[in-house]
Amino acid sequence: MLVSFWSVGAVLAAAMALAAGVAVGIANFIFLVVALPFALNAWRFQRESVERERDGVVLRRLRDRRILWSQMSEVRAEKTVTGRRLLLVLHDGETVALPVPCDLGPVKERDFDGKAEALRAWRSDGRART
Repeated sequence: MLVSFWSVGAVLAAAMALAAGVAVGIANFIFLVVALPFALNAWRFQRESVERERDGVVLRRLRDRRILWSQMSEVRAEKTVTGRRLLLVLHDGETVALPVPCDLGPVKERDFDGKAEALRAWRSDGRART
């Protein structure tokens, strides 16, 4: 039979190592819980765009969506409680909020009106081609 005796110092050192490990684990978990949503939003905002193509526009978001010029009836600016955004109104009555430009909350678009006019011109130009 093996009998071992631990000194108070050894028990204290083991308890401190355990506490430090738990503290680091908790800190890493809290960091993940706090930082992960910020990282996902940063990736999402970096990726969001509206791209012009010959036959329509592609909305880049978490899921891409293609909308043809022939499906659009108008590009409308909408005022909300938090700011302004652009909507595509489709012939079937569906409205699609564009990811950019946006003038929402703390994120203010520099040239919102100019970009809105550019999108309207894209639509007019694209519809003339089809």
